[in-house]
Parts: sequence; C-alpha cells; structure tokens
Amino acid sequence: GRSLAPMATEGHRRRAPAARALPLLMWFVVHALLHRSASALTPLALSGSPSAFACSRYYAKAVLDVGNEHYCHGVRSRFCRGGNAERLVAPQASVQEELDKQQLRYMLEENVILVDMNDNVIGAQSKVASHLVEHGPLLHRAFSIFLFDQDGRMLMQKRAHEKITFPDHWTNTCCSHPLYSKAELGTDMEPTDTLLGVKRAAVRKLEHELGIPPEQLPLDAFVYMGRIHYIANSDVTWGEHEIDYILFVQADVTLEPNPNEVSEVAYMDVAEVRELFETAEVRGVQITPWARHIVEAFVFDWWESLGDRQKLEELADAEKIHRMGDCANPGWTDPSNLQDPAAAPLQMEF
Repeated sequence: GRSLAPMATEGHRRRAPAARALPLLMWFVVHALLHRSASALTPLALSGSPSAFACSRYYAKAVLDVGNEHYCHGVRSRFCRGGNAERLVAPQASVQEELDKQQLRYMLEENVILVDMNDNVIGAQSKVASHLVEHGPLLHRAFSIFLFDQDGRMLMQKRAHEKITFPDHWTNTCCSHPLYSKAELGTDMEPTDTLLGVKRAAVRKLEHELGIPPEQLPLDAFVYMGRIHYIANSDVTWGEHEIDYILFVQADVTLEPNPNEVSEVAYMDVAEVRELFETAEVRGVQITPWARHIVEAFVFDWWESLGDRQKLEELADAEKIHRMGDCANPGWTDPSNLQDPAAAPLQMEF
C-alpha cells in the first residue's frame, strides 16, 4: 500500500530511529466492582503494585513511582497522600495505560502559560494539570510552526507513539507551548514582547523535536500570521485547549528528528498536503485537530504568497483570535476548571 504521507517520495521523507526510552507502565488495578450511591462510595478491594485505592466521584486511581517521587496518574503526591484519593485523575474504574517515562517527565516538570479567552496571562500550571480533560482542559498558550523549504514544500511530521496527546497523528512542522518563563513570556524587556517569547519557544522546540540548529532559524525569519482558539480531546483522559500562534518560516534546514517526539517527517507540496487531508479518514490516517483547523481555513490560501514576506504580513491578522470548532459555537463557554485546587493558576516568581 501507499505511504501514510501519500505523495511524499523517499527522497523527501525519513523515519526517525527507533525510540530508546523505556516506557513507564502505569497500572490501574481494580479487583471489585464500584457501586454508585447517591451519598457514599462503596469501598473497593484493591491489591497489586503500584498501590491503588478508591477515590471520590466513583473512580479509582493508582500511585506510580517515578524516581523517588510519587504521582497519582501524573499528579504530584500532595493530592494523594496517606492512602486517600482527594481528586479524580483517571476517568475509568479499571484502566491499563502505558505512558512513556520521558514524556511524562516533561508533562510534570514544565509549566505552560494559562490565559483567558482574550489571551491575557492568568498564571502557570503544569502540562499535566493543563491537559487533563477533567480540568477542562485548561486554556493555555501554544504555537504551530509551518516550515517550508526553498522549493515551497511544507515539512510535516508524524507525532511519535510515545506522545501523551495525539500520538501517531500527522501534523504540521512543530506544535508545542511557550513555557512560563521570562524569556518565553517576553517579560524580560520593556514593554513585554509576547510574540518574541513565542518565537523563542518555537526555536527551542524545533531543535528539541527535529534537531534543527537554532542558528539556521533566526527569530526575525518567522512571520506571525495570527491566532486560533480550539479545544479537542485526545482520549478520555487527555486533551488540548489552546490559543495557538501560527508562525510561517521558509528555510532549508538540517533535520535530526528526536524519536521520542517524531516518528516520521515528510516534505510535501500543496497538492500532497491537500491529498493527505482529503483522504486521511478513508485511509485510516490521523491528523491533529489544530493542523486541520489551520491548514483548511488558512494555509492553502497563504501558501500562494510564500516567499513574499510583505504579502504574508498583509494577509496576517495579528489582533483577531479565530474561534475554531466547538469554540466557535454560539453560547459555548470556557470549560477551564480553575476552581479546582489542582488546576488553579500558579503565580510564580522568577
């Protein structure tokens, strides 16, 4: 059969080497049925390793050991000490789930920028708390990069199987988050330069995910095209809810994909990308929701002006936040559960 990237030739496409990171197994062990009650939770008989116990809201969750620290399905142990589960993390009573150890560490250690519907910063929160469906997910700042080579082909990537959200999905060149730091908030200067912070994060992640040396992508090479707001669940536990900055850049770059982030890359021309998107569903190819929103609404039109920076800047919409998908529905409200102590914005000092 044909490749999942339908028209990418072998000369344009490369597969990342096999991932070396050992997966971290997280077992949710439940040995009795959980019976609902209007006022109380029926006790569970639980056994096995890691230890599991009943929690409120009629579910069970497990504690896993990462190094010398304990987490409840990725949430720090302060929420589940003393054998009492204080909050829901896993959305099913009995689940066996495998999460990659390195990806989980990123989710635990990195803090994203929480924002309101107008992209105003309201605080920080871990990637874990921000991406749990239980919490909304929380609305946070993100970016999507569309990198083109000098022949006008767009670099696409397939997200690694190890990714916690939207694994094994084809998407645009790079999609990630600026972190809650002075440099990536853009608060290390007066006045604050939010866009510069986003571009710094973009360069960081292009190196991390695709091995592109930073010197090949100066900050002023990126063209800011606008923002979208979308929400999408990856599965019953994890999801995305982002105000996403769209960045165009055209450069010939060196690639060395990180196998823990990217399983495959392909340069595609406009016809190849169009075919990929139009035939994905019938061929069982998965496309990330943000890439579909941006490409179908904007990128095909913008592509015609590639190479003409002035024209691209004229097409850009710097002020408007385009509501996409569910976020565009009349009466839709932000589901971010900021009242949950585990999801409340953190006011961090630098």
